[in-house]
Amino acid sequence: MTLLQIETVTNQASYFAVKAKEMAIEYAPKLVGAILVYIIGSWIIKKLTGLLNKVFQKRNYDASLRTFYRL
Repeated sequence: MTLLQIETVTNQASYFAVKAKEMAIEYAPKLVGAILVYIIGSWIIKKLTGLLNKVFQKRNYDASLRTFYRL
């Protein structure tokens, strides 16, 4: 490799490193937000499913209905 080729490769590597850092800073909050929405949504669905199960048991609904809505 010549000195010019080594310099070109080094410049490209540092350019990609800078771009990767910029993208990480830009998209990290969006990724964290999406993960939080998923976790909170799953928690809410779990609570609602438990509540529906209690209501179905209290009102003596058929057991097949209780298992139908459960995922």
